[in-house]
Amino acid sequence: MPPAASQTTLEVFELTGSFGARPTSGFTPADQAAIVARTLVESLLLKGKQASRYDLTVDGAQTVSLGGLSQAHVIVLESTSRVVVRLTSAEGATQAIPVDGLLVLMSESEAFTAIDLARAAGVETIVQVFLGEKL
Repeated sequence: MPPAASQTTLEVFELTGSFGARPTSGFTPADQAAIVARTLVESLLLKGKQASRYDLTVDGAQTVSLGGLSQAHVIVLESTSRVVVRLTSAEGATQAIPVDGLLVLMSESEAFTAIDLARAAGVETIVQVFLGEKL
């Protein structure tokens, strides 16, 4: 499916909030910390962004369009089912990452120049993709 929206004005990508882990019972063994947590306050100045939706209805890789971007420093991907995301860096290295739900990737120095998606065999999957290119 073609990209839904592309924009090339300066914007700030922000990732804010927190994450943590705690026991569900409220009881913490003496040798474990009760909460492992970190507050997130990350931002990156973008010169362009791209938002797309992909309906994966056949098996095999589907290329993610970068639209008007030359590379992506921010990748946010949300899928309805398991997908494998292949990312190719500007240096030419390719990594395959299985994603079942949400992937958030932010890189200040290493950009990605090619991205593709592959669904689990026979499982129709919808994937929302946000890409941002650093200024």
